[in-house]
Amino acid sequence: PKPQNPVAVSLIIKINMPQVTLTHNLDAGKEKDVALCLELSKYLSTFSGKPEKFINIMVNGGAVMSFNGSMEPAAHLRVCSIGQFLTLEQND
Repeated sequence: PKPQNPVAVSLIIKINMPQVTLTHNLDAGKEKDVALCLELSKYLSTFSGKPEKFINIMVNGGAVMSFNGSMEPAAHLRVCSIGQFLTLEQND
């Protein structure tokens, strides 16, 4: 069988799962960003009613970003989900 196109597989996965991207300009360190990533995953799973195995979280720390013309601490949160947030039983 012909191998699947990794880009197509990636697109299919992204369409079928809730995704959160958090970008911030703090230098919190990798350990804190990892802990935040895992905490966001648990929270979104609880909030959405979807099992964590379908949740995609990305935390991008230490980004160069400004808000309102300032380099003060800032964050950008992007939440994507196609479909409905259902009960756990409906999402399994």
